[in-house]
Amino acid sequence: MAWGDSDYSGGEEASGGTEAPEWIPFSTTLVVRPPGLVGLLMGILSLTPFAVLVGFVTLIFFRRDLHTIFFLVGLLLNTVMNMILKPVIAQDRPDYNEHLRRYHGNSVSYGMPSHHSQFMWFFCFYMILFLMFRVKSVVPRGSGETAARQRWMYALFLLGAGASYSRVYLGYHTMEQVVVGAFVGSLFASAWFYIMQHYLSPCFLKILCHPSWVVRAEQLVEKTRESLNGHAAGDLFYHERRKPAHDWQGEKQAGKALFDDGTNTFFWRAHTLTVLFIILMVLVHVAIFEPENPDTDYNAKRGLVAMVLCFVLFGSTVMPDGPFSRPHPAFWRMAFSFSFIYELSLIFLLFQTPNDARKLLKHLDPSVGVPLEEKSYGGNCRIYDTDTPEDPYHNFWDKMDLFVPLHFFGWMLKTLILRDWWICTVLSISFELLEYTFEHQLPNFSECWWDHWILDALLCNGLGIYVGIQVLNFFSLRTYYWRGLWNIPTYRGKLKRIIAQFGPHSWIDFEWKPTTSLGRWFFMLNIIMLFSLGELNSFYLKYVLWIPPDNRLNAMRLVFMLLWGAVAIRETFQYLDDPECQKFGRQSWMLVTIVFTEFLLVLKCGWETVTKPLPWHIGLFWSVGFAGLLGWSLYNFLLRPKMYARYRASHDASSRVSISQEEIAKKVT
Repeated sequence: MAWGDSDYSGGEEASGGTEAPEWIPFSTTLVVRPPGLVGLLMGILSLTPFAVLVGFVTLIFFRRDLHTIFFLVGLLLNTVMNMILKPVIAQDRPDYNEHLRRYHGNSVSYGMPSHHSQFMWFFCFYMILFLMFRVKSVVPRGSGETAARQRWMYALFLLGAGASYSRVYLGYHTMEQVVVGAFVGSLFASAWFYIMQHYLSPCFLKILCHPSWVVRAEQLVEKTRESLNGHAAGDLFYHERRKPAHDWQGEKQAGKALFDDGTNTFFWRAHTLTVLFIILMVLVHVAIFEPENPDTDYNAKRGLVAMVLCFVLFGSTVMPDGPFSRPHPAFWRMAFSFSFIYELSLIFLLFQTPNDARKLLKHLDPSVGVPLEEKSYGGNCRIYDTDTPEDPYHNFWDKMDLFVPLHFFGWMLKTLILRDWWICTVLSISFELLEYTFEHQLPNFSECWWDHWILDALLCNGLGIYVGIQVLNFFSLRTYYWRGLWNIPTYRGKLKRIIAQFGPHSWIDFEWKPTTSLGRWFFMLNIIMLFSLGELNSFYLKYVLWIPPDNRLNAMRLVFMLLWGAVAIRETFQYLDDPECQKFGRQSWMLVTIVFTEFLLVLKCGWETVTKPLPWHIGLFWSVGFAGLLGWSLYNFLLRPKMYARYRASHDASSRVSISQEEIAKKVT
């Protein structure tokens, strides 16, 4: 039953003069679905061809299996056949209803046969034949694998049927069009499977054993080893002559002993041509085959998302690797690409007026752009309130919100990033002091004393730091020995190896030693300042830009800041500890720029809030604190070494005088 003929049955019915529910676009794709759970399911099933294509690209990217490549070739030939059959048969689609016509217009292609149905049935029927004839030959009858194979065949049949029916349910095709598409796709899948079995598969071994491919594989192995062992050098800013806390040379030598079983050669390649081909094919589809949408707002958002995704793919492919290799260097290259995009977005907002910046964010997300009612946690600070006998602990329970577990997990992750109990404790206490300092500017900072020091500093932050230290001890004591995935004989071992891919490849204990030199002390103070400023930016940005605390923009920023901070701290430690590291890290440079730009944006959009004068006792407290910090720094790194040098000189002189007097006395006697 097509949508152009009757009402849908999966959502709310329009009866009794009530308006029919508004149809909404499914994300940024071409599928328009009705509201409701059934409409959502049909929209997802209609998008399964995209998931299949992503799966093919992923398999080819990670395996380079010739059978998978030619399977995709057959799928593309099936698509070409559909493009030829549609204008030959020239049967129109069912009449679009008003919801579909709003997003697709009146200019649509022919509908016989259905491309989605032909595409999915080619894939499903080919996989069914593969399970019947290829897998059957290696699995004995009556085994558990046979039952699993049959379940997979039923699942593939249901997937093809569901994807085909979704096109009828959503009104894009008639039942006849999807049935013909399923028949053509299954028929072509049978023919392509026969060609693969009898003509193409016997040639695969000859292709792989060709001398040119063998030489090329050896060259890739050598290039991979060279790229893993390479190390950039630059101008030296400040390094002291000392013994490093970590054996950097040993780590480099260990990398040279890397054994390659085939996975490293493939996984560590950039695959630039593959990514280029994918990007170009998507752009060709958008420019030529995709129907135009008259909605300017919708097109602008799609174009913005496409621009970001293209840049992220470009950065993940061609940017140099960072210090982390797990789960994959491309993941951290992607994170760095997002940091670059985020910094550009901050710079763009910095050039807008505060109202225009809020309107721009509201245009991207309608839930923002409304003045916030900040929640104050202060006021009545009695833990047991006798004035409310029905609920005397209401003050305590009012403060037990979502931010309590977020505090715990946040400080646990910060401990994993900094890998130092002393720095984390200083940061925890300093932020509580900052909340006291700026509670006259942000009501959210107004808390009870027990909320500051017992619930936050001691329980949430303290327990998070403790758990983080225990996790650090586990990683530090662990022995890291890696085997290639294909060298592990058991499936259990392979699964454990895949899970371990998301853990560290090796471990470095960060021995910051902040008081050993003026340079390290300066860097540690800057790290503490940047961390504290980044924490304050989280609260001030949502306040001045009118972003609700539970908005996804805040969560996305915090997740990315943790990823960027992990890389930046690792780069900073190596810059301080490794005498041969002569260049400040890329992610460290970018993170410093982001934090400072966020602070400038807060100043511009919330000048009246930020410039509220500090209470005199708060100003006096910080003045005494900074004076004490400056005095201790001057004493410890300037006066104390000179005093010790004078003491040593006078002590050596007195020792020489006493020795000479003893020698004279011996000569006289």
